[in-house]
Amino acid sequence: MRKFVLNATLLLLFSKGICQTQDSTSKIKWGFDLGFNYSNIQLKNADPAVQHSNAAGFRMGILMDWKLTDHLSFSPKSELSFNDSKIIVFTNPDDKEIFQVYPVILEFASHLTYKLCNHKTSPYILFGPTCKVPLTGDKKVQYATMRSDIALDFGIGIDKKLSYFNFAPELRYSLGLMNLRGMNAVGQLYFHTVTLVLNFKG
Repeated sequence: MRKFVLNATLLLLFSKGICQTQDSTSKIKWGFDLGFNYSNIQLKNADPAVQHSNAAGFRMGILMDWKLTDHLSFSPKSELSFNDSKIIVFTNPDDKEIFQVYPVILEFASHLTYKLCNHKTSPYILFGPTCKVPLTGDKKVQYATMRSDIALDFGIGIDKKLSYFNFAPELRYSLGLMNLRGMNAVGQLYFHTVTLVLNFKG
């Protein structure tokens, strides 16, 4: 899985150079994004001794914007997301164990964006699936799950054409579809996030 992640990222970066050199009038734009995300993990049928904690995190990534029509675009993204959500298991009133939920994940999104108008400042909506792959490696950390996830993303944004690039602030909700349960004390675990991301496309 890690080889797949590395190869996919290298392919995306290599494709960027090819497209830019072959066709300067291409409808394809490349860019990057930076943002903040808030984890919203959902527990179902969990043991009464289990609690969860949601907090803010950070993300960054690279993106492509391929204009299909005047209003519709295909916008795949590869983003590295840092999260701060936990599951807390109380073994007795004075003792507890803490498990990290997706502290670092790599996300591959396939978004479709639809602009409501075609002006210099254009509001848009987005929809599409995202694959989330956990990246781990710290032996001192206890992880609540090691499973990958598939999510559906919904969002709204505003695309602003500036002199040298496009700036697009965007609000996204990512709805995790897979049960990530990796602990006996947790019946079902779903990972949702709310994200405010700033896109820069040139």
